[in-house]
Amino acid sequence: RVRIFPDPALLDEYFLLRVMRKVNHDATFSLENILFETEPQLAGLRLEVRYDPEWLLNPARPVLLYREGLKVGEARQVD
Repeated sequence: RVRIFPDPALLDEYFLLRVMRKVNHDATFSLENILFETEPQLAGLRLEVRYDPEWLLNPARPVLLYREGLKVGEARQVD
């Protein structure tokens, strides 16, 4: 029995790499030796970071941040 995914736009997010990171008090974290920054309200939280390795080659491409399965924001490379 085949079930249809309710929102095809979100389907790609299920196939991204997932790692856990703690956001520092200055709202930054490191991912594969690259420093990322996010919103200050996420500082101090442990979040799941979802990304495609090719995104790391493009500094303008954000990685996705999740907490308890819900998307809470994005993070961009520090310039």
